[in-house]
Amino acid sequence: MHHMETSRISFEAFLLTAFDQGDYSTDDAIAFVLPLCRKVLGFHEAGLVAPFESADALFVRERILDMDEALAHAPAVALYRVEALFPRPQSRPFEIVDTIRLRTDAGEGTTQTETTQVQLNEKEPLQHPAYLPGYRSFELSLGQHDPLTDILCLGLILGGMALGQDLYDPDDLQYFARTRTQPSFHHPRIILP
Repeated sequence: MHHMETSRISFEAFLLTAFDQGDYSTDDAIAFVLPLCRKVLGFHEAGLVAPFESADALFVRERILDMDEALAHAPAVALYRVEALFPRPQSRPFEIVDTIRLRTDAGEGTTQTETTQVQLNEKEPLQHPAYLPGYRSFELSLGQHDPLTDILCLGLILGGMALGQDLYDPDDLQYFARTRTQPSFHHPRIILP
């Protein structure tokens, strides 16, 4: 009996054409990510964490997102490095939720804005919490990896799919960071309670 291998494509390669036919419905995004959520839950129940630090670990097979379970591993604790990025506020009369960088081209007469919540150059040390290209939490780059880190990574995947954004793409990542707090304002089909 001949066993036929089902096709497997990296998640990053899948995203290059994932939204060509339009955005996923909310239910389709959930159905796409839910099996991965269940797999990650199984890792956690076994005392392990998911290999989100390895982009190659995520793949799509039969239109379902999956992960290489052989790469699951023990948690890593470096919470002190994460805490160092969160300065203790002196007072709370207001909260700064974002800062932006303005890039002006006087010759062209254009101005672009970038949120500082995104750090595209992963070789630069983090100065504050930031979104990195792909679907990894900034905590992973600091050596912190626990079940909560996995939950954030799963949230990035679900959010990216629901918003039709490829977080490996710098422009999509910037857009995601700017719109994440009010997604239904930018995507009326997403209705929040």
